[in-house]
Amino acid sequence: MHLFYRHRPGLGQCLSAFASCFPIAFLEPEFNKNNKYSVLAKSQEQSVQVQEMLQNLSTHIPHIEKLLSDIEQVANNGVMYAEQPNIYDVDLPLMCSYLAYWFNIGPDSRKNEKGADIALSRLPMTSVNADHINRIFCALLRMVRNHIGVENAPWLCRTNFFAVQIIQNVTCDPVKDYVLPIAERLRRMSEKAFREEEHMRTHPDDADEGTVAEVSVSETSCQRCASGATPPRID
Repeated sequence: MHLFYRHRPGLGQCLSAFASCFPIAFLEPEFNKNNKYSVLAKSQEQSVQVQEMLQNLSTHIPHIEKLLSDIEQVANNGVMYAEQPNIYDVDLPLMCSYLAYWFNIGPDSRKNEKGADIALSRLPMTSVNADHINRIFCALLRMVRNHIGVENAPWLCRTNFFAVQIIQNVTCDPVKDYVLPIAERLRRMSEKAFREEEHMRTHPDDADEGTVAEVSVSETSCQRCASGATPPRID
């Protein structure tokens, strides 16, 4: 179990990569019978034992709506990373990649708009639509807002890798309700940091040796950037 906790972010990245290329909507088993790549599409031709085995395996895979609801609940209730790390490290990357991949095959895909006749003639293989994309994106923004300024939030450093792929398909307007609150929080934190730095610079006696050294390095870096100097190379 300790190894699982240690490698949990890596597990999430692996599942995210898997979901972004696997040609079967494994979170929507109701459509597997329409997918020629799925073993469940030909399960009726298998023996009873094989059918039972496949059915048992399917019961251990969560459904898309269950995962999405869990993520939304965490976001809406302000549940932090320390309380539900599995949601942030595993479920969120998995869902972002899964929705981004299957949206291009789902009913709201731009590809389907160009070839409507083809889309209507084939059997549906997924139900992923714009509503799913909007829901996961808004939940993600709430999570980001809740963790701004929180020390124990390593998942934020990995957000870019799985979140960027869904942005292009977002159809709602998240600016007022989600983006602006994040920007406002960042602005307040920046102003607070600026005031603290100015206080340490003008009142060095109030700071300890470590803080003074940090301010000195910061000022030196600012001066070098202003003069266009190249930072020293560290071998």
